[in-house]
Amino acid sequence: MQRQRSAAWPRHPAARFLSLTVPGFFAGGPVLSKNGGKPNITPPMAKSDYVPNNDDQFAAQLQNFKTNLGGYAATLGVSAAQLTAQAADADSFTYVLASQEIMQNGAQQW
Repeated sequence: MQRQRSAAWPRHPAARFLSLTVPGFFAGGPVLSKNGGKPNITPPMAKSDYVPNNDDQFAAQLQNFKTNLGGYAATLGVSAAQLTAQAADADSFTYVLASQEIMQNGAQQW
């Protein structure tokens, strides 16, 4: 069974090859599949994000990362300068978040 091509069929030979041989790959438009003729337009997305939306939770995640990254630095190929920069970033974010809370509490007293 040959797949149906979209109107915007890719012009590059490699994209045409991948569109015909790799399941789920499409370049230039949806490729119809065997799932009832429905187009495979987007891959499945993650159910949740690894980065929290709440600033307090994000600060806690940065501090946890700062605390535990040192043990894995050699394995991951992270240099001492990168460790220092990440630690400074985590501390800076925590400081800015604490300063924001102080300012908001002070503004309520006016």
